[in-house]
Amino acid sequence: MSKLPRIFSGPKGFLGGNRMHGGNLPPEPSTFSFLPNPFRIVRRLPRYPGCATGPDEKLFAEKVLISKCPMKRMQNIERLILLLLKKSGNTLLRMQNSALAKNKNAHDLVTNADLASEKIIVDAIRKKHPSHSIYSEESRRDDLFSENCWVIDPLDGTNNYAYGFPIWGVSIAYAQKGKVVAGGLAFPPQGIVMYAEKGKGAKMDGKKMHVSKRSDILKAMTLVDAHLSGSNGEANLAVLGKISRQVFNVRTLGAAVYNIGYVAAGLADACVQLKLQPYDGAAGALLVREAGGKVTDMEGKEWKLDTPSMVATNGRVHEAILEKLR
Repeated sequence: MSKLPRIFSGPKGFLGGNRMHGGNLPPEPSTFSFLPNPFRIVRRLPRYPGCATGPDEKLFAEKVLISKCPMKRMQNIERLILLLLKKSGNTLLRMQNSALAKNKNAHDLVTNADLASEKIIVDAIRKKHPSHSIYSEESRRDDLFSENCWVIDPLDGTNNYAYGFPIWGVSIAYAQKGKVVAGGLAFPPQGIVMYAEKGKGAKMDGKKMHVSKRSDILKAMTLVDAHLSGSNGEANLAVLGKISRQVFNVRTLGAAVYNIGYVAAGLADACVQLKLQPYDGAAGALLVREAGGKVTDMEGKEWKLDTPSMVATNGRVHEAILEKLR
């Protein structure tokens, strides 16, 4: 059984407010190393291992996680995804205390850190693959079903990030004709990186990961992103109440990448995303499937990039979760 992550470990005051909302500034955020136990948090230099932060540093450290992929092209895709997850993650960590936020709408924020992270990722992809399409949250929306398309969320959980909650991440996926074939997630506050390639399994910090084996829905830990503040808040609250009475417990984390990634890692048994954008679920869906789980829409049909909702589970409780949603 996977150990629970020490999400709230770290420097005292890390959960405090920041200047964009008038609170006291928390200490400078830490960066964390990749260790045999992926959930152990350790103070390190302000960068991920393997990321160039100065002109004299190598682009890749010896310990950057690269699979022995027989196809050189896919190996290069993996290297690029891992590098960009770490570089963008480091940038977000450095900017969190001083990021400037504004409202996208009444209940969602965007920060200059979102845009900085997106620029790092998009610029690198354009340089390496100028003919590829890009579908990203903050700016570029090319054809999702083109020959080669990168689907990017440069900062998922922006509201958490702006308020100082250490539950936010980065998602990068690579798709061919609408099918995601490689993708990864980074959880910078915990120093965790997940990666999957179609047909080759899923990894967390270089080690194989698997969904949970729990089959009793009454013991299922379920994560839900209900969007209770939106226009469908009351209807979503009713769905949330219906699920919560049928499973062991329900949690809402405010970041789709955590909900889906935790299912892939076996830390949760199911997650229900009542509203989802392609960049929220692209990499996570591949991770869950490659870790042995199942991903569909709310009716049990195959989840695709343009599907507006998601149910991701360990597979064993999937039908029971769908039944409770009907």
